[in-house]
Amino acid sequence: MPDIMALSIPLVALCIPIVAIVAAHRRKVLELQLLLRGQADEKVMDELRSLRRDLEGLRDTSTRYDVSFDQALQRVESRVAALERRPASAAPAEPAPLRGSLGEP
Repeated sequence: MPDIMALSIPLVALCIPIVAIVAAHRRKVLELQLLLRGQADEKVMDELRSLRRDLEGLRDTSTRYDVSFDQALQRVESRVAALERRPASAAPAEPAPLRGSLGEP
């Protein structure tokens, strides 16, 4: 038993630096992983900002088209209302012939 104790004391003394080296390595690996995750989070945030800008652009575009469509609809409605107000006698009896259709001059 004393022989084992004599050998175990130097072995434990030699294992302490090895454990310290492994722990330091593990800590550096974790720090690098956290750093990379932080960069990945920054990439995700940049993508989110880009998507928000795109969404705002789409919203502006759809609003412009909506306003344009609404204006065109109002013009059509006013033309139909004007046609409806016209007296029946003012309307032409026969539609005017089409000119230049099907290759005719």
